[in-house]
Amino acid sequence: MICSMNQRLVWVKINKNQYLSRRFSHHPLGMKEPMATRGKHVAQLDLLLMPLLACDHYGTRIGMGGGYYDRTLASAKHKPYRLGLAHQFQFIEHTLERQSWDQPLDGLLTPQHFYYFKR
Repeated sequence: MICSMNQRLVWVKINKNQYLSRRFSHHPLGMKEPMATRGKHVAQLDLLLMPLLACDHYGTRIGMGGGYYDRTLASAKHKPYRLGLAHQFQFIEHTLERQSWDQPLDGLLTPQHFYYFKR
């Protein structure tokens, strides 16, 4: 995944040779990302694994604070299945406040359970 200049994410295929040649740049937030200029738009994906800090029983997700996934999904005509990966303690029982721009999860996978969220 890389972040384009418009603050939206695109996905690129990484092969073994890219890992060997270390063709990565540093994103302003500190993570490494492939040195590619183009990639697949989120609408071309079937499944999207989404990082999170917490998730409630409605699929409302607290991300990492940049809004990249929310902005990217908001512009997609077709949205892939949005699956959060988390530890069990990240699934919380109380309802999180959802903003109008928040993109909820379709499911959450923890080591103990799979949660499906109805739309």
